[in-house]
Amino acid sequence: MANMALSDAACRTAKGREGEYKLSDGGGLYLFANGARVWQQANLPPPAS
Repeated sequence: MANMALSDAACRTAKGREGEYKLSDGGGLYLFANGARVWQQANLPPPAS
């Protein structure tokens, strides 16, 4: 999975649309926007080797 850092500008300009949407960095960090901005970190177990 490619990591694409969320830019500061993208986070600051995230505004509510119809319904909720999310921006992702590709590494398990999400920014949910629905008028407010809420961060969520996905805690997944490490991959089995």
